[in-house]
Amino acid sequence: MTFTPDSKVRLCSVPFSDYTNVLSFKKNDGARANYFISKTVYNLTDVNGYSYVKGSGAIRVNKSKDSLYNVNYMMYRNDHFGSKWFYAFVDSLEYINANVTEIRFSTDVWQTWESALNFHESFIVRQHIPKGEDTIGANLQPEGFTNLKYVEEKLLRNDLVKYHSSDKSLAIIVCCTEYPDGDSGVWRKPPKCLIDEVQGTLAYIPFISTNTFFKFLSKFINESGKSESIVNIFTCPIECFYDQTSGIFNFKEGTPLGVSPNVSVSDVWETNWIRYRIPKMNKINIGTHGTNVNHYARNNKMYTFPFTKVILTNNSGSSLTFRQEFFDGTPTEGEDIVFDVRNTVLQPVTSYCHPANYREGDYVNGLSLTNYPMLPWYTDTYSRWLTLNQNTLKYQQLTPIINAGVNNFNNIVSSLTGGAGNYAGAGTQMDSARTTQGQFNAIGGAIGNRIASLGTQINNTVNNLVSTGEQIWSFYAKKADMELQPNLSAGNYNANNILQMNQKLNFRVMFQRVCFEQFKQIDNYFDKFGYAINDFKAVNYNNRSNFDYIETSQVVIDGDVPEDDMDTIKNIFNSGVRIWHDTSTFLNYSAYKYNTSNKK
Repeated sequence: MTFTPDSKVRLCSVPFSDYTNVLSFKKNDGARANYFISKTVYNLTDVNGYSYVKGSGAIRVNKSKDSLYNVNYMMYRNDHFGSKWFYAFVDSLEYINANVTEIRFSTDVWQTWESALNFHESFIVRQHIPKGEDTIGANLQPEGFTNLKYVEEKLLRNDLVKYHSSDKSLAIIVCCTEYPDGDSGVWRKPPKCLIDEVQGTLAYIPFISTNTFFKFLSKFINESGKSESIVNIFTCPIECFYDQTSGIFNFKEGTPLGVSPNVSVSDVWETNWIRYRIPKMNKINIGTHGTNVNHYARNNKMYTFPFTKVILTNNSGSSLTFRQEFFDGTPTEGEDIVFDVRNTVLQPVTSYCHPANYREGDYVNGLSLTNYPMLPWYTDTYSRWLTLNQNTLKYQQLTPIINAGVNNFNNIVSSLTGGAGNYAGAGTQMDSARTTQGQFNAIGGAIGNRIASLGTQINNTVNNLVSTGEQIWSFYAKKADMELQPNLSAGNYNANNILQMNQKLNFRVMFQRVCFEQFKQIDNYFDKFGYAINDFKAVNYNNRSNFDYIETSQVVIDGDVPEDDMDTIKNIFNSGVRIWHDTSTFLNYSAYKYNTSNKK
């Protein structure tokens, strides 16, 4: 059957030449035709029509090759067979002669058949998702990026520590076997109380004021000589005594734990625990090394692992890594990251920090902090010696003197009494015998003997007094020697105070992110290629207002499309394609936005 050649051909110039980036008109064939008509360089039907134009092949046009340098696309319609426009890429221009050029072309299967395609659930490798689905933690499929370099987001650093009104974070605990009850002079035994579920046999007495602590300590060292009653002096976190309900520190300086001011004793005393709430990192403004170049993350996957990490450290060499997307939002905690810090005042003082809302509560995955500073104290050797020997000293001072005085008095009396009797006897003999030379001699001998005996007793008395004096001088010499004895150190000492000095004796929560260059590169990559999905889903390429990227594996499509062209279409999706929705922003990535009015 013969017919008048009436095929229409328009040679066009368009901003694409393959299937990497394509335009979608959402099955609006009129809008599609109008767009390509607007890109027409030559309308060849103005002069004469063409015979049937095949889908892929060649046509000759009465145009010089040089005049077609900007032609890369064509549309045609075989009016005799229907009103459908076909679209094709110009593959090459062949010189025939000065006025004739052969145009070789191949069908643009996407523009030609988009309206005829029916998509079914397929395995989606990558794609852009709607804004409403791009929440932190909603898209966790691994992306496969390696060699990531991290930096700390220092403005989001959180120290998990409570401070007293005096800006102190540690309390001092005096652990002792007895303690002074204020200024009463009464010394009391430790209260019978469970402390942190352990039966206490010692008194644990907290302090925060340095002056109050030293005043208390002097009662042991200088006033009573009871320094050996002190078992240990150590520190513990102030937060051990922090009441979260009242927001105050609930301890009384100088009073043992478990004892109220009226000396009544409770059955149980437990160390307080503290809950810390930290906002998630959901907005980053990063700049590169002192420049004014800033970048805000447009894709919320940048706030998930491995691009963002939550680090818990005890500042003592141990740390744990958490994924902030696994911190579950709750009605009470909101969307915060929540950590609990639990402590004990019993030796060894230990703090334990663990996440409270991580994967529905992770109480095992935590860190311990120990080696809180321990404090030495001194023993006043002289005061202690005086205290421990005060009764003995009094006895030693008086006994020698008393004993010596009594003995010497008795000796003198005895001598004097014996001598008087002898003298009386001699006088009697003189009276009775009157006088003979032998009798006078006897009397003289008796008197001489008594005088000699009395001299011996006096000498012994002097010797006793000298010995007593020597004992007294020995006592004072020992006392003077003890006074010269140096004070002795007691207790233990560790060096963890360097951490306290630098305000690092605590837990710290840090946020790490990939460095500026990688952060920007990966965010831009997500802009252009969406997220890894790796799941069976409905094929949807209309999630964004500017463009959608989608990549499938063995996509399922049917429609009234030639088999070869359908195979090509399937390969387009299986290879990955970026589908643009707005012709005015085609290839303009800066116009990147979700399928809403809000730009990202």
